[in-house]
Amino acid sequence: MKKIIYSMMALAISATVFTSCEDVPSPYNMTFDNDNVTPTPQPKTDLNTEATAWTVAEAVQKIQTGQTSNGEAYVKGSISAITYYDQNHKSLTYYISDNGTDKTLQIFSGKGVNGADFAAKTDLQVGQTVVVKGNLKEYTNKQGQKVMEMEKDSKIITIGGSTTPQPSTAVLTAKFATGEDNFTINNINLPSDLTSVWRHDATNKYMKASAFKSSHNYAAQSRLVSPKFSLAGKTTATLSFKHAARFFANAANDFKVQVSTDGTTWHDVSVSAYPTGADWKFIDATCDLSAYAGQPTVYIGFLYTSTATKAGSWEIKDVEVK
Repeated sequence: MKKIIYSMMALAISATVFTSCEDVPSPYNMTFDNDNVTPTPQPKTDLNTEATAWTVAEAVQKIQTGQTSNGEAYVKGSISAITYYDQNHKSLTYYISDNGTDKTLQIFSGKGVNGADFAAKTDLQVGQTVVVKGNLKEYTNKQGQKVMEMEKDSKIITIGGSTTPQPSTAVLTAKFATGEDNFTINNINLPSDLTSVWRHDATNKYMKASAFKSSHNYAAQSRLVSPKFSLAGKTTATLSFKHAARFFANAANDFKVQVSTDGTTWHDVSVSAYPTGADWKFIDATCDLSAYAGQPTVYIGFLYTSTATKAGSWEIKDVEVK
């Protein structure tokens, strides 16, 4: 009798145990959190190839137009300056440009060939040609200047011997031989009797401004505006041009050269020489634009002003910024 009772008790206990186990989730329904698992790095997109490496000028243009945020780029240029060796990261900060003289693109805390460490600042030499791969961006430094940069941990793909630095290349050229050369005209005050102030003279191959028509002087104001150009990486810059003028009241007041970094706000710059007004001979003139060196966006403007008593003529050609 006892054996029967003990057997029934054992069966009851077993039933209880198996019933309680139904509340335990199967292994494939269980989830585990592991904060120590490192995500698999995703490959970075290459924006170009070593064979199609951008020039430094092309890289700057790509940065300014927002075409570099999605991956790494190959850029080819000549080392123009080596500024800092980081002992802790075994990296170098240096500049490259297309001509080997301008500080156009900063390579910040970059690595050597295929990512190797640098041992000293002298591991690179000014004048060497490199192809560098990394992320490109624009940033504003503590002085408020915008800097074109390849970010930290870029790597050199190839490195060549020294090259002879070339003279600084022009960032803006306008001869006006066949047209307005992408300059635009902003008529600030255009009298109804006039259809234009600035116009291209196809016969004589220059731009000319005048508010004199049918023996009448008109009060007018019009600005001849250059296309946007960049002085990024430069420490100095000079505008040069040829101009002729006659029949003006005061050349410095009637004919001004201006600079803008946004195309809206304009600032006068000094002109080295003005025509005497005695003849139509063209003379050379320059303007120092060094105050705008380093700016990624710059415009120049030739501002013509006349009055109802005096409306001079101003002729411009051979414009260049370098």
